[in-house]
Formats: sequence, structure tokens, C-alpha cells
Amino acid sequence: MKNNALFRFVLPAIIIMGGGFILFNVAFILFALVVNLTISIFGTDPHSAPPVLSRLLGFLAIGGLTWIGFKINLKSDEIKHTLRATLITMPLMALLIALGIMLYEQAQWMVLLAGALIIVPSLYYVWRLKLSWKYLFAIIYVAVLALYVMWSGMDI
Repeated sequence: MKNNALFRFVLPAIIIMGGGFILFNVAFILFALVVNLTISIFGTDPHSAPPVLSRLLGFLAIGGLTWIGFKINLKSDEIKHTLRATLITMPLMALLIALGIMLYEQAQWMVLLAGALIIVPSLYYVWRLKLSWKYLFAIIYVAVLALYVMWSGMDI
């Protein structure tokens, strides 16, 4: 009985958290590569804010990787839901961090409101479709990490 609970709840949660952490780093490295590439191609000042085009291309690259991951066809529903829940952490965290960067030096309530406008509909969508608990866990995990980044004063 304990072994079954371990494989049904604890192991997927650890995979989502560990995989999410790795994907956060992949997302930020990919985003930095796209921004630096567009800055070098267009010859803009590297010390100024990245152009809108580079941000859009960065999000398209992250979205493309997520889409490719969702297209992987697995026979096991448990593994498929764990993989997909892990994959949604990457674009969700990238979006929350980008919002935090765009709203830098604004009132903290504005940043929280912007984040809530992303997290709450995501949670509602997963709840409404009665998807696996793993998706709810992944969204809450990302929200808690984003709050930690904001309240700890961590620099990205």
C-alpha cells in the first residue's frame, strides 16, 4: 500500500519539481540566446531593454519546445500526465518571470495581480476539465516559486 502511494503521488511530484527546475534553466538559457542573437543581428544596444521582437521570438521558442513535448505520444497515461505537467512549468514560469521583469519597480500588488491573472485562470482551466492532479500541482509549484523569487528579492 505504501509502495503504491509512493509511485502514484510522491514520485510524480518529485519528477515535476526536478524536471521543472531543469526546464526553468533551459527556458532562461534559450530566452537569453534568442535575445542575444536578435540584439547581434539588429545591432541594438546590448545594455538597453531587449526589443519586442526578441521577446516574442523567445516566447515562441519556449512555446515550440512545449508543443513538441506535448506531441510525444506515450501509452501510459500516468507517464504522459507527469511529462505534460512538467512541461507546463517551463512556459508558465517564463511568463511569470517576464511579467515580474516588465513590472519591475511597480507596486508589489501590481505584480501579484498580474501573476494572479495568469495563475487563477490556469487553475480554473485544469479544474474545469477535471485533469490530473499533477497539472494542479505543477501550476501551484510554479506560483509558489514565483512568489519566493519576488519576496526573497532574488535577482534574475
